[in-house]
Amino acid sequence: MTICERDDPRDAFVSNRYASIDELPAGSVVGTSSLRRQCQLAATRPDLAIRSLRGNVGTRLSKLDNGEYDAIILAAAGLKRLQLEARIRQPLSPEQSLPAVGQGAVGIECRLDDAWTRGLLAPLNHTETAVRVRAERAMTPASKAAARCRSAAMRN
Repeated sequence: MTICERDDPRDAFVSNRYASIDELPAGSVVGTSSLRRQCQLAATRPDLAIRSLRGNVGTRLSKLDNGEYDAIILAAAGLKRLQLEARIRQPLSPEQSLPAVGQGAVGIECRLDDAWTRGLLAPLNHTETAVRVRAERAMTPASKAAARCRSAAMRN
C-alpha cells in the first residue's frame, strides 16, 4: 500500500455564529457523522445536544447554513481538499478531539502482482506518514476498524 503525505489530521469546528467550540452555549445543537466524535464531544461538553449528521460535505454544510445545527464537526483535511478551508472556525486540538486512525492520509492499493502500477505509486509513498499511520492502525483491533468505530489515535 502506498500512503501519501498526510494532510491536517485534526477535526474542525465549523459554525456560522460561533468562533470556537468553547463559545457554544449550553443546549447548542452540534452535528457530526462520527460516533468517535460524538463520544468525545459528549465527554467534554455534556451540555450540548449532539446530533447525527449525514450526507456529503456539501450537504452537511447546507444543513448548517439552513439552521439545522449551531455547529458541525468535520475532518479538516476533507475541507481543505475541497477548498473549503475558510469554513473552519477552529481546528480542534487532539486534546479536544483525538482524530480517527489514519485521518488526513490517503492510501492507494493495487494488486501485489502488478509491478508496473506499484512502480508508478512508489514515488507517492511518504515514509514518515506511512510509519505513523501503520502505528495508529496497529493500535486498533481489526474488528473495530470500521468507520463507525469509537477508537481514535494519532502518532506524532
